[in-house]
Amino acid sequence: MTTTLTENQRKLLEGSFKDAASSKSMINASYPSPRVEPVNAFGVLEPDVNDAVNKTYIVVEPAVPAPFLVLFYWNGDTTSIPAETSNGAPIRVKVPAELVIQAADKRINVIYSVLDPSSSTPVPSDPLSLLVGKYTPPVYPKPVITEASDGVLNVSALTADANLRVADWPQQVAGQKLWLTVISDPPIVLQNKWRPVAVPASGPLSRKLAKARLQTLKDGSTLTLKLEIGPDEQHLSPFSEASYAVKAVPDITSVTIDRVTDSKGTDIPNGGTTTDTSVTISGSVA
Repeated sequence: MTTTLTENQRKLLEGSFKDAASSKSMINASYPSPRVEPVNAFGVLEPDVNDAVNKTYIVVEPAVPAPFLVLFYWNGDTTSIPAETSNGAPIRVKVPAELVIQAADKRINVIYSVLDPSSSTPVPSDPLSLLVGKYTPPVYPKPVITEASDGVLNVSALTADANLRVADWPQQVAGQKLWLTVISDPPIVLQNKWRPVAVPASGPLSRKLAKARLQTLKDGSTLTLKLEIGPDEQHLSPFSEASYAVKAVPDITSVTIDRVTDSKGTDIPNGGTTTDTSVTISGSVA
């Protein structure tokens, strides 16, 4: 059963991982190493096989006594997998896909630590040394500004906030988080709610981008939208990015000439001529 630890309980449990993770002697450990599912016949977790990247679990068996607290350690991360209160049965917890991806092509430690709520001495398990195979990232959809055309964003033509859209993707899972970084001249923050934005179980993501901020961008500059995916800013993996050329001057659709004068200020009539080498043209563009 998922539980919320007190600050002191978390501190005690996280502290107990230090020696276990550094492979110091665990001869007196009261709990065996965890099991990870699925692994192949050689004990290797293959993220690309049968969508294991989204279906990886840590299993604690035999059972931990109830109501002891259990915290999990995966490759240095102790916060992404929720703590559990044992009910006296084996425990099976899901490993977020982001953690599996970050562990790809590495050998990592997987550990759990147990704390009797009436005690201040947590007991870590023996570590599991887990080899994680290669991960082939899917082709994720790019962030799209729908008002842009052929890679050009004409900010001077905006009459309202622009729309940023990310199409859905096959590996989309509720609870994933996307983080947006904007690279521009001058630097701007387009959407604080995209740091992060929660991913729904299905369907595209769509948000507004402030017109006022987009219209501060320099003409001819490049606007780059970079998306990353991960549980927090310390554990991010590349997702996708898109760049747009910024146009910050309006299109000229017509030119009106109201008056033409020579260097002496004399009007030159419409259709007229002059031998003067310098003329002044007055009018407007739209």
